[in-house]
Amino acid sequence: MTIFFIVSLIASAVGVISGLGGGVIIKPVLDAVSGYPISQISFMSACTVMTMALVSVLRSRKAADTRIEGRRGTSLAIGAAIGGVAGKQIFNYAISGISSSVVGSIQSAILVLLCVLVFIYTLRKNNIKRHNLHNTVMCLLLGICLGTISAFIGIGGGPINVMAISFFLGMDTKTTAIHSIYAIFFSQLFSVIFSLATDTVPQLEPVSLIIMILGGIIGALLGSSLSKKMSSKHIDKLFLWMLVIVIAIASYNLWNYIIG
Repeated sequence: MTIFFIVSLIASAVGVISGLGGGVIIKPVLDAVSGYPISQISFMSACTVMTMALVSVLRSRKAADTRIEGRRGTSLAIGAAIGGVAGKQIFNYAISGISSSVVGSIQSAILVLLCVLVFIYTLRKNNIKRHNLHNTVMCLLLGICLGTISAFIGIGGGPINVMAISFFLGMDTKTTAIHSIYAIFFSQLFSVIFSLATDTVPQLEPVSLIIMILGGIIGALLGSSLSKKMSSKHIDKLFLWMLVIVIAIASYNLWNYIIG
């Protein structure tokens, strides 16, 4: 049980600081070490990330320099909620129609590809022309796309959220991070609600889930405190290092799925 707490604590702290959300770390790490079915890991990760994101968003209301934009942030979050349900539905169809190992390999492959793209973008973003969209419909559609992908993979959406929000909405590092967490909260909230409403919650050990949620809460509080003391440059460096780690773990998981 200790590993569940440590993973959720570290993932949530880093996720809050960088906007990764935590799920992008929790999902591949537990895939590699827990031996639990992917449906169970995805649900536990969603619950943990949802709780972490809620704590982080509530804490951000007190920060004058990183507040959530009402119109763009809410449109993005509503879209993420819709996408969260769609992505969960796609996942349920996939897991019922093909073997869990195939679904797991698809998730890992998509995660590796996305993280590589985000890594390249983060290194070169100062040389890339970014947009500053304010159209509500476009923000909604962006949220739907991000929510669908993240819910299917079971990661919360952090890396792709950060890249998309930075590129399309033109926000700085810290503002991007909190808007990513805000979208993640709604995506995971409606993903969990959908599982409960459709009675597709996998069998799991309640103690493991409680421990992970506790780690997520403590990690969110720790991450929020550390974020205030870090510069955007340091956050970008942390973000890049975490991407490298996630790529390595997801690649390891993909290899294991392929060989058997």
